[in-house]
Amino acid sequence: MLTLAQSRRASPFTIFRDFVLSDGHAEFTNIFYVLPDSPRLSLNADGGPAFDFVWYRSNRSGDPRAGGIAMVTVELTPPPDQRSVAAQAIADTYGVSTQSVEIRSVPFKSGSVQLTYAGETGSGEFASQVSGNGAAQLTGAEHATFAVDLTADGAALLWNAIDQHLHVFHLRYDLVFEHRLASVHMHVWCDVSSSLKAAGAWAQAGGVDPSALRSTLVTNKAAGIDITSEQPLPAEQQAALQKSGEEILNHALASTLFEPADAKAAPKVLPYSPAMEAALNFTLDESFPLQQHAVLDTLLDISLTPEQWTRQVRQCDLTDGFFSILDVQVVCTVDFSTDLISLVKVKIDYDQTGDTGRVQRSGEFVFKKNADAIQHFRSELAAPGKTSYNYTVDIFYSGDHAPWNIECKNVGKSVLVLDFDSAGVLDIVLELRNVQFEIVGAVVVDLAYPAKNLSSQLILDGKNMSGRWQAVLAEARQAWRYHVTWVLLDGRRLEGPWVDTTDVRVYLDSPLELRSRMRVQVVAAGDFSDIAQLIVDLRRQSDSSQQAQISLNAAGQTQLWESGGASASSMAYEYRRTVIYKDGRSSVLDSDWVSSTRPVLVVANDPQFHVQIVPRFLDLGASLRMVILELESEPVAPDSAERKTLLIRSKTDDLQWTFGAGSANRHNYRYRLTLVPAQGDRQPPTEWRESDAEILVLQTPHA
Repeated sequence: MLTLAQSRRASPFTIFRDFVLSDGHAEFTNIFYVLPDSPRLSLNADGGPAFDFVWYRSNRSGDPRAGGIAMVTVELTPPPDQRSVAAQAIADTYGVSTQSVEIRSVPFKSGSVQLTYAGETGSGEFASQVSGNGAAQLTGAEHATFAVDLTADGAALLWNAIDQHLHVFHLRYDLVFEHRLASVHMHVWCDVSSSLKAAGAWAQAGGVDPSALRSTLVTNKAAGIDITSEQPLPAEQQAALQKSGEEILNHALASTLFEPADAKAAPKVLPYSPAMEAALNFTLDESFPLQQHAVLDTLLDISLTPEQWTRQVRQCDLTDGFFSILDVQVVCTVDFSTDLISLVKVKIDYDQTGDTGRVQRSGEFVFKKNADAIQHFRSELAAPGKTSYNYTVDIFYSGDHAPWNIECKNVGKSVLVLDFDSAGVLDIVLELRNVQFEIVGAVVVDLAYPAKNLSSQLILDGKNMSGRWQAVLAEARQAWRYHVTWVLLDGRRLEGPWVDTTDVRVYLDSPLELRSRMRVQVVAAGDFSDIAQLIVDLRRQSDSSQQAQISLNAAGQTQLWESGGASASSMAYEYRRTVIYKDGRSSVLDSDWVSSTRPVLVVANDPQFHVQIVPRFLDLGASLRMVILELESEPVAPDSAERKTLLIRSKTDDLQWTFGAGSANRHNYRYRLTLVPAQGDRQPPTEWRESDAEILVLQTPHA
């Protein structure tokens, strides 16, 4: 499994290390994923660059058929002469022997690729069209093939650029790969009960971007992303993980707190339920994949020997305003080193009749491992515009399988791309994702392809997090199905249902009953000037043997308490606080255990309740010049109510109010607003409103 931990730069490469999970702990291997700084031209069968160019010339000015076709194939793997250099750099950097180093390509999941010719991607002065731009089609060595339809000026420019060794092709990849959190834990949390009002205000104010809601909650300590690592993380990795956590929290907030989106209506907040707490409080451990971007670009260097020039760069003169010959470039993108396809045979038939008679030409082309990926079919044309042809493809598979025949008629393309990488092949990848290996020993996956009565079984675990099922179908792929059995370390087996799908990549998350560990974020608050430690004892309400003690010594400090295992199903727990003063005294603040179900527990050294006031949704700076906020606490004894009046002049004011609470679970108060318009007289106060929220979100009252 690829991880960002222990990644290094060894010019001209970025190196990522592989790891496995053993007994729930990360162990690094000597498998290394090498990402070159820039892509390069692939090599053809004779070791030269995978580049082919035909220039169609005309002596007649403005001939619309003049121009050219250039074929370019690129890849991201290190060239053969640099693999030994990369292996030595890895050995020196990581302190392992060169012989033990295994180099692999980065397994990209998705991305885009763009080839630019003379600053154009099509419909320009030099290039009419560039085929191949868009979604990256990456297999094996990450090949990508482009066809550039050149104008007359563009073809002449390319001919001269190759002759003079000028760079006119620019290539850019924007790719996505997955990495896993080796020795890193990311805890994403949200205090749902104190966040629902902020979510409602955000929605009523026309909120469309969940990141704005997440930012408000994080600022007010109602949500957060905590990243811990067993070893120091480089700043760029820390930033990448933080960004991933923010994106995960954005998605979780949108999907958990609101009803499904309706383009015609504002988001509507769902009523509170305990299930929200579990959905918005989770820890991503070593088994969870996160996404990372890699942007690579370069100017392609096309250097040809005289012999390569003769074979790969050609001129084709036009006669009487039309092509004297048909030149079809046949490109096969199949990676024969990794696929079940062993050979692709193509037969092209040209049969046309013109004023001079009938022209019949046929050609057969074989593509296999170590053969040229670009080949040519040529025939004289029967007449202007008579450029269509028929072709058949036979796809041969490894083993004793009949070939799959594909037939196409009346094709007029001058570039024929055979992108049959998975034609007639069942190629399924299954990956474990969010799995608790402290509970799970192995995952047994039964697979079936009903249309052909095929079946297989994969066994996955912490050392083998992914598995692949390949089979020859020799037909278009249909739906398949799988069934998962979770084998626990205590010997139990949890059976899942059979699932039907057409996806070729499936992620497996452990069932909910294995993921329902209790996780409570304990946050310190209050005045610590005279306090050495605030000790918090915690225990499960349903199982008092599940307990822990947490020590806090500063306001704002947080710690995570995790409890439970395969049977953890309730968030109910109890806590009590003890204060250790700097002079050695101690004081028990809670005479008995205090019950709670909240995943975020704010503990203080006194019965004070802290309210964070959010004025972001008031119309200050527009219709309002100022807002007067009056607050009053519920009295814990006769005449003991505390009152506070705040003048709010800006949406960005940082406002807080602290008052004495009756107990940890009793902190009611009320508030009202007086609006001061930008123009006109001050309005009378609103009615008093009751609240017990730690985050008080203010909104402009409706008239």
